[in-house]
Amino acid sequence: MVAINEAMILPKIAAAVRLNKGRALTLRGRVTILNVLICAKLWYIGACVAFTSSFLTKVDRLLFSFLAKAKWVNRHTLLLPPVEGGLGVYSITARLAAFRVDHLRRLINGSTARWTVFARYWVGLSLRQWAPQGASNLLPHCLEWQPEYYVHALGELRKLC
Repeated sequence: MVAINEAMILPKIAAAVRLNKGRALTLRGRVTILNVLICAKLWYIGACVAFTSSFLTKVDRLLFSFLAKAKWVNRHTLLLPPVEGGLGVYSITARLAAFRVDHLRRLINGSTARWTVFARYWVGLSLRQWAPQGASNLLPHCLEWQPEYYVHALGELRKLC
């Protein structure tokens, strides 16, 4: 399933980069196009799918090729917020990790959305220190396996806590 999503998104991102690469934009304009238009294709699916590291490397290369004028600027500097001297380019891995942690945050805070039934099945026991109600014996839980998305999400949450 992840490979299908990756194969579907990469050409769309590449097409958006090609389409906007020829435009006469300043470096700040390119960053705005990158953050708002091009990365939006990634955020939509990335909020619920854990991408492979090889895919994220390919996307990272594509995005920084779009910022070709910034070759003389360190990538770390580009990722810094403008108040710290950077350009505010979104870090793909950090932003996707934030989406995953936010998903768990909504589950911990007791969202009443329909997806929480499935999420509690997969990670209710793993979240018991933050949300004891999700680890109730009255609810079904999966003990043998977790989807890759939740493995990544729990790893990111543990890093933060």
